[in-house]
Amino acid sequence: MAKIAHNLQEALIRNKPYLAYYFAQTSKNPIFHLENDSHISYHSEGRLNSLSSRYNPERELEQMLAQDKTSLWKSSEIVCIFGLGNPAILTKVLGLLKKNQICIAIDASFELAQIICQESTILWNFLKRPGCHLFCGTELQMSMQQYIASLPIESLSLLRIISHPPSTRLNPDFYSQAKALIQKLITTRMSDLLTRLEFEHLWVKNIISHSCYLPDPKHPNAASYTIGKYKNVLSKIPGVLVASGPSLEDSFEELKILKEKAFIICVDSALKVLLKAGIEPHGVIVLDAQAHTFFSFSGLSLSKYILFADIASNPQIIRKTNAQRIIFSTTAQTKHNFDGKTKLDTTIGSEFVQKIYGEIGYLESGGSVATSGFDLLRFLGCDPILLIGLDQAYSGRKIHSNGSHQSERWLSQVSRTKSLAGTIEEIVQKRETFNLAGIGGGLVLSDYVLNLYKSWFEEAISRSPQKVYQLTAQGAILESAIAVESPLSFAKAIPINDAILKIYQKNGLFADLPIPSLKKHRALRELLKALDKIDNIDNINNINDIENKSNKANEIGNDEENSFENLFISFPFLKFASHKAELYIKRNKEKLTKKHASKIYNTRVRDILKKLARSLSHLS
Repeated sequence: MAKIAHNLQEALIRNKPYLAYYFAQTSKNPIFHLENDSHISYHSEGRLNSLSSRYNPERELEQMLAQDKTSLWKSSEIVCIFGLGNPAILTKVLGLLKKNQICIAIDASFELAQIICQESTILWNFLKRPGCHLFCGTELQMSMQQYIASLPIESLSLLRIISHPPSTRLNPDFYSQAKALIQKLITTRMSDLLTRLEFEHLWVKNIISHSCYLPDPKHPNAASYTIGKYKNVLSKIPGVLVASGPSLEDSFEELKILKEKAFIICVDSALKVLLKAGIEPHGVIVLDAQAHTFFSFSGLSLSKYILFADIASNPQIIRKTNAQRIIFSTTAQTKHNFDGKTKLDTTIGSEFVQKIYGEIGYLESGGSVATSGFDLLRFLGCDPILLIGLDQAYSGRKIHSNGSHQSERWLSQVSRTKSLAGTIEEIVQKRETFNLAGIGGGLVLSDYVLNLYKSWFEEAISRSPQKVYQLTAQGAILESAIAVESPLSFAKAIPINDAILKIYQKNGLFADLPIPSLKKHRALRELLKALDKIDNIDNINNINDIENKSNKANEIGNDEENSFENLFISFPFLKFASHKAELYIKRNKEKLTKKHASKIYNTRVRDILKKLARSLSHLS
């Protein structure tokens, strides 16, 4: 039986650090045994059973691949091998993989993976190839998730699974859950990609528009405009996140009591609901870049409240609501790679603002404004954090609280033959719904998207140092939040806080918030000038230029002065305009001639940049 050479072991771990787990000490009484470098047997009920054919393992492999047209494999597919009971499958698949194709080997038994990894040359050859990985047992599930999350999703398409039936029969639940997890990760990544491609133009436009409200970095109050200055300024002060769930109106009494005891931040769609009830929050948070977000503020003045605005949110809100206390932030996510390194993924375009004005500070978001609001309270240092109106469910068969702009819109559709309940029911029926455990017992109806947000909150709460209490009157239970039997009694028990009473007064926590004024700085003028000349930029003439343009864009001595590449050097965030074209060309490369690919690239990039220029014409 072979033993892995120490220098090879070091090389493998250096390139794939998670492999170190497999070289730890193995069990003294192993269940699995490796014979002749490839044959696996295991103990069960006092017997030694084989996991693969001892005499003709090659035929077994042919049966595994019989339904798979291996000649049609594409490099964009992720190949997953389920079960290592016949390790020879690794060698077989290794010869079938296309250039740069990803292959992941998975087995339910971490112990089996340890034995094979330490003693089988088959696995060593497999792991030496870039893109080939081994994630076995529940111990390595997190590493697998981090690895898949780090892959360039724009280069991936299908998931191809090759199963070894004798292995998967030992633990069918593990493999079905692994398949569901991988599919969910890829689907989520693809959804993120499509969202980015759809909204990048809007994010960039809004960020450029908001840059006019930020002062010169040398201004004495420059830091007051951005969230970075306010980290932990509300340390040990209770914070309340108010969402616009259906049960919000059941919590008005608690909110009226908490106004003098805690810092109340509401999401955009909850503001009208609160004001109609005579409740004024301390702050409002807005995240969405789309135009419809303004409906939550239509007819309102924000002069009395702090507006926590994502730098990519809808700029109409500031322009049309008399907002006078504005704190900008950007959205970012910390992504963990399988090698242990982390990467901060920020909204495209935010680097334009930060290059000019310095660090803005960021909040993490789970996709909804409520998740950003929760991270805002964490950032400000609020402790404890109280959740109100965060139903994450259709409490009372409603989607939003009465009084929100959504419910007002649906009310406008009510007629003699169509009720409000009927309108809401039509919407609910179109969604993927299911029941979840509800607050106060019983079940409550939720859907796929709401459950994603619920999962985000549960994970975020579990790693928060602050205590988080669920004061929401109805809705789904948040497993990691502290349940409160009587929210009203809980609110009454919190003492009045002097810091909250003088929050806007002289020397208060937010007393020096400056009133924003429009300014068009030099960098913005240069950008608008460059966008005006898009029609004069030369075309890229062949597909090789497109494939290599990322490298060319970093060559300061590029001879093509009037080119997309040099525009991207001056304003790197404008490369968003090429993302859709690049993705289309990459996925259809075999079908496109060089001339056709170049035409697609030039046309799409030019059209997107001209559209951006038109949308910024009000700044000229």
